Amino acid sequence: MDTLSAILIGIALFVAFVLLTAYFMKSTLYMNMQSKVEEENSESEKDEDDVKNKSGN
Repeated sequence: MDTLSAILIGIALFVAFVLLTAYFMKSTLYMNMQSKVEEENSESEKDEDDVKNKSGN
């Protein structure tokens, strides 16, 4: 294998690594965002239940 081939393979592997890292970071951020939305929804439902219980309904 000559030097040019080795350099091109190294660059291709580096690019693949960067793309995979970006993909996994994006999916992790998306999952974290979804869990925060679910937490906020459950908190707002609890708040609504508390208001209903305090008002006597």
